[in-house]
Amino acid sequence: MISFGNRLLKKFRMLGGRIELLRIMGITLPNKDYEALVVGPRNDVIHKAGFPDERLAHQVICEVEDILRLFSPKIHEDQPSK
Repeated sequence: MISFGNRLLKKFRMLGGRIELLRIMGITLPNKDYEALVVGPRNDVIHKAGFPDERLAHQVICEVEDILRLFSPKIHEDQPSK
């Protein structure tokens, strides 16, 4: 038998669920469609062995970098400037 807590955690295990959980918890994210900008393209690569073009890959990397900068500024403080 699976407990309610385990089912709840399983729902938020995937990337899209984690973004949804952030919003439910009241953690402010930029008003962007992360499903289209990050989750969808990531799932195409991981689950469908898709190969994004350079523009899409760059877009996803920039969006993830913005999220990391928002929640983990120390990571970017330690990196040399581009």
